[in-house]
Amino acid sequence: MNAKKNTVLIKCIIIFMIAMPLVWGILYPILEPLSPVWRDTMKYTITAILSVLFMKLLWKKKLFSLKSSKFLHSLFTFGLLGLIGAIGAFIFSYEPLVAPLTFESILGCIALNVAIAVSEEFLFRGVILNALLTTYDRKENKSGLWKAVILANVIFGLRHLLNLIQMPEAVIGTIAQVIFTAMAGTYLCAIYLRTNNLWVCIVIHFLEDFASSFWTIDHWNAANTLDVSIGTAVGMIAMQIPYVIFAVLMINDKKWDRKMK
Repeated sequence: MNAKKNTVLIKCIIIFMIAMPLVWGILYPILEPLSPVWRDTMKYTITAILSVLFMKLLWKKKLFSLKSSKFLHSLFTFGLLGLIGAIGAFIFSYEPLVAPLTFESILGCIALNVAIAVSEEFLFRGVILNALLTTYDRKENKSGLWKAVILANVIFGLRHLLNLIQMPEAVIGTIAQVIFTAMAGTYLCAIYLRTNNLWVCIVIHFLEDFASSFWTIDHWNAANTLDVSIGTAVGMIAMQIPYVIFAVLMINDKKWDRKMK
C-alpha cells in the first residue's frame, strides 16, 4: 500500500477511533441533565457539525457536496427498497406503548433520528467513503471501488461498538447492530454512488431509524438498555440481505460503468 493510501486510512482511523469517543465522552456529562432523547439528539447534531469541520481540517479538497439535484427522482428510483423497508420496520417493530404519545415525544423522535441520519451520513458516506474513493480510482478500478465501500462500512459497523458505553448489558444486540449496520451501509453507499446525492441517503437513513424506534420512543432510555435474544439478532441481520443484494446489483451495473467513464 502506497503512502497516499496509508495517509487516507490513518485519517479515517483518527476520526473513528479517537475523535468520536473523545467528543462523546466530553459531551455526555454536559448533556446529562437533558432527557435521554434530547441528550442523544444534541450529541448527534454536534457530531454532524464536527464531521464537516473534520473534512475541512484533514482534507484540502472538498470531499462531498450537499446539492440536491434530482432529489425525488433519485429517491424513488434508487431508494425505493429503503422506503419499503421503512414501512416494514414500522409495522414489524410494533409493540404496545408504555405511555400515551405526546407532541414532545414525537418531536423528540423526529429530531433524534434526523440528527442521527445527518451526522452518520455526513461522516461515513460524506467524509470517510469519499476519502477512500480519492485513494481508489472508482472510474478505472472496480475492485478499488469495492475496497473503499467495504472498508467504509466496516468502520461504520464498528462505530456502533461505542453503544456499549451507554448500554453495556446489550452485548448481543450491539454485536448484531455492528453487522447489520455494515450491511445496510453498503446499500447507502450504493445509493450515494449512483446518485451523488447525500440527501437521498439521509432521508432513507432517517425513515429506517424513525420507523424502527417509533414504538419505543416513550421509554427510550429503558428500551436501549435491554439486550435481545440470539434469534432476534439473527433476524435483524437477515433482514439486511436484500439491501446487500440490491447494492451489489447497483454498483456492478455495467450501464452505470459506461456513464461514469
